[in-house]
Amino acid sequence: MLRLLSVGSALLVLSGVSPLAAQKTDTLRLRNGDRLIGEIKGLSRALLSYSTDDLQTVSVEWGAVASLVSPRNQEVELRSGRKHYGRLITAPAGYLVVSGAEGSDSLAMDLVARIVPMSRRVVARLDGYVDLGLTYQQANHNFQFSFGSQIGYRGPNASVKLAGTYFAQDQDSVEQSSRSSLELVEHLFLGQRWIAGMNQAFERNEELDLEHRLKFGVGAGRTVTQTDHVEFTLGAGAVLLQELYTGQDRSATTVEGQFSAVFDAFRYNQPKLDLSTSLNVYPGISEWGRVRIDFDARISYELIKDFYLVVSVFNRYDSRPPSETAAKSDFGTTLSISWSF
Repeated sequence: MLRLLSVGSALLVLSGVSPLAAQKTDTLRLRNGDRLIGEIKGLSRALLSYSTDDLQTVSVEWGAVASLVSPRNQEVELRSGRKHYGRLITAPAGYLVVSGAEGSDSLAMDLVARIVPMSRRVVARLDGYVDLGLTYQQANHNFQFSFGSQIGYRGPNASVKLAGTYFAQDQDSVEQSSRSSLELVEHLFLGQRWIAGMNQAFERNEELDLEHRLKFGVGAGRTVTQTDHVEFTLGAGAVLLQELYTGQDRSATTVEGQFSAVFDAFRYNQPKLDLSTSLNVYPGISEWGRVRIDFDARISYELIKDFYLVVSVFNRYDSRPPSETAAKSDFGTTLSISWSF
């Protein structure tokens, strides 16, 4: 737990490190003939983030871009996972020409999935969200509070994500219950859409009589599909657990396998709509026959710029919990307002 917090704190400290702002000397030409001088902030999910002195930072649909020129080094990633590094020089409409140390490569723009400026400061590579939900019913004095947050950093060759959730419920004639989690995930991009990584997590769930679960996992995966609207990743690995359930004298250590699937779909035009889902299956290795399943889904609908209405769904299943009195599954939904950055 201390390691999670210390690494998360280091991430926040790093976010304050930034070099002097670069001069805006990039050239963007749109298919309608408009020409803008500014600075490329990045391309992700078919939206080009572009900064100008007059318009500040704007989002341009990638399909509306005819050409892009930049004297600064850029990382250009194709949908295949292949990456190119170098300056963006003059190219025919519909193409990017990346000029690097090993020569120039002409790339069809409809095959480009992501652009990251190599000199982009750390704070500009951060993104995330904060969810907050409150529910109260006077009839039975039912009060529910939910909180969720995620902050992530993506560099040219690696990414780090720190995410946490908390839910509490208080109702007349019903025992108070809560659940919480904190997870740190590190990924290393190996090329051709292959990924290696590890994660550390803490989880507590009173509904399942789970006092705490500490997890350390390693694995690898591959992004099977990467388009303007969909990303789908499969992975596999191994997990070391330390668990303590209500009524147990001491925690138990177990080893599990892990099979994961992550599916993201997004609509970039207004209003923005994002769907993120993850499914993790943990077959027991040291406890053969035990199977755990974690499912999470998050749907966000943009209300106004950077503020969203969010519906979150989760399900936790354990075919053979260590505690005889513990429930095998826990399911829940939350409605919240979110701020994205």
